[in-house]
Amino acid sequence: MRVIMCHCNAIDLEIKSRAKIVGNSIVTLGAIVGNSRLFKCFVGRNTIIIDSNAVNSLFIGVRTENSKITRSHVVEAKITDSVVSDTKITESSHIEASKLYRSAVVGAAVINSVMSGSVIGEKCTVEGSEVTDSTVGKNVVIAKSKVNTSEIGENTTIGTMAHLREKVRVGKNCRIGNFVEIKNSTLGDFVKAAHLAYIGDATVGNECNIGCGVVFANFDGKRKHRTTVGNNCFLGCNCNLVAPLTIGNNCFLGAGTTLTRNLPDDSFACEKREIIIKKNTFCK
Repeated sequence: MRVIMCHCNAIDLEIKSRAKIVGNSIVTLGAIVGNSRLFKCFVGRNTIIIDSNAVNSLFIGVRTENSKITRSHVVEAKITDSVVSDTKITESSHIEASKLYRSAVVGAAVINSVMSGSVIGEKCTVEGSEVTDSTVGKNVVIAKSKVNTSEIGENTTIGTMAHLREKVRVGKNCRIGNFVEIKNSTLGDFVKAAHLAYIGDATVGNECNIGCGVVFANFDGKRKHRTTVGNNCFLGCNCNLVAPLTIGNNCFLGAGTTLTRNLPDDSFACEKREIIIKKNTFCK
């Protein structure tokens, strides 16, 4: 075992297998370092670092295993089987089996996820997801979903299996549920799209419900067009909104409606279809 210590303060430290600690570092009480290289780092109380490479980092009350942490500030976090690069992690974050690149995590749980260039707010949970170049507010849950170049407001839930493709802004207290895809759109506060919907090139107001199977039909084969939905609107199941289209405030769209023209405020629209029933014809 070779240990190199330069201007370091090591107290009650157990060094295992080829560990290297260099350059103005402080390793405090109860720490264990194994197969690791620490450079210009402060490692705080009761810390365990195993099979890790830490560079230019500050650790306080952290446990890391099989991790690489580069130019990071980590406070009161648990990091397991992770790669963390150019990342600031603070205030009781929990990161497990994850990869984080150029991201900031504050008091969040990031589990089995990949993050790059993102900011994750306090008390968030990101599990089994990929978050890239995005900003996530407080108390957000992202479950088994993909988020790219998007902004998510506080107290919002994403997933499972949702996809925020690019240039998406989701407001506060929203629910983006199973198999919902959003692209180049802005959603207001208290919007619910619980399952199986496509929202593309749209602006949706506050307190709207987007039913199962709703499709914002934004492409005419040559060009993309936008749809605008006002506040407090209800879009029933399996509706098609054929852009360009504007729906006013307080509108109700009945299930199965294909809407091709604008709706003024306080409107109800329902596409009627004649139902043909033939008796005694089954298997004939």
